[in-house]
Amino acid sequence: MSQAKPAREKKNTKTTLIHILMVALSTLSAFGIGAAFGNIAKRNADLMHLLNEQVLLFVIVTIISVVVAFLLQTLIHELGHLIFGLLSGWKFVSFRVGSMILSKDADGKFSVGRFYLVGTSGQCLMEPPNYEQGDYSQAFYNLGGIILNLLTATLFLGLIFTPNLHPYAVIFFMFLALFGIVDTITNGIPVKSKMIANDGYNALSLTNDPEAKRAFWIQLKGNAYISHGSRIGNLPARWFKLPSDEELQNYMVASLAPLAVAYQLDRKNYDEAIAMIDHLLEVPNAMAGVHRNMLINDRIYLALVIEENRVKAKSLMTHELDKFRKSMKKFISVARTQYAIELLLRHDLDEAEEALEYFKHVASRHPNQGEIEGEIELVKLAKAKGDVESD
Repeated sequence: MSQAKPAREKKNTKTTLIHILMVALSTLSAFGIGAAFGNIAKRNADLMHLLNEQVLLFVIVTIISVVVAFLLQTLIHELGHLIFGLLSGWKFVSFRVGSMILSKDADGKFSVGRFYLVGTSGQCLMEPPNYEQGDYSQAFYNLGGIILNLLTATLFLGLIFTPNLHPYAVIFFMFLALFGIVDTITNGIPVKSKMIANDGYNALSLTNDPEAKRAFWIQLKGNAYISHGSRIGNLPARWFKLPSDEELQNYMVASLAPLAVAYQLDRKNYDEAIAMIDHLLEVPNAMAGVHRNMLINDRIYLALVIEENRVKAKSLMTHELDKFRKSMKKFISVARTQYAIELLLRHDLDEAEEALEYFKHVASRHPNQGEIEGEIELVKLAKAKGDVESD
């Protein structure tokens, strides 16, 4: 047995235990707040009347409070990143809750678009300060969401004890406090799941690790340039050197690997991109699941358009990848590959035309203009290949 498998099993066990701890602490928090709610109800006649005499209304108020409180604490979490990032010298790039994203372009103009990353309910992306003498301020940006969740949860927990508070407000503040505590726990206890890492893990992984800190800086600096209209292929080549196999075991450094592939794609170095992806997919424990699946998505496109190898493309289209691609169908590169699949693999011109229209729809809402231009070129390349095959 290779050494990689026991190490992977040990890491999976640790991750499972951390998730169990998160669930346990969140459950205890819910019981604690529930007990406080019960004590308040005994002293609040209006709340007791709502519980005993107006059950349907209580259920409706509870459901509305749960939904609004969850969304509000998500907003608060991302505002924490924004506020503490600005205080640390970072610059605003984009702010997302759910799939709605507010972006700022190079001219300072704001626009609203649609973008979703699986495994996240929101995201605040900012441009980091200059990387000077191997360092820059990042801790408050990473931990800002956790800090604001905890502060507001404490505030709302205190508010529910306000004398003669309206029963609707008691219920609403109770869930705001609960979701604030749960967000603090799930984002604050460092953990990296199969798909993505949380804020606590990111902050911890950057501590005393210059290479991880540099990789994090490159990701966010590059995203800022691309959001402002630059093409990734026009950014410094030294940023996108493929990490070594040893460096790929570092989660944050491994995040540069998909960017290295994207750089080669944008430079039209397709053979180099193919070689990179094939190598990366063979390295055990390299990259988070979302990055790995996005690379497979790109590899399918390259197999169909560049290599004209339908057998290779089919071999990569597993059930697990299909589920991932469905969850990421609004991601512009996934929409691009879907067009290539319908056109060059399934030869279904009607579905290909529908996929092309969907790609245009996704592109019209995508926040990164530089990325849109590159993806349009890849779609045109697939279309040209389809036109040749139809002749």
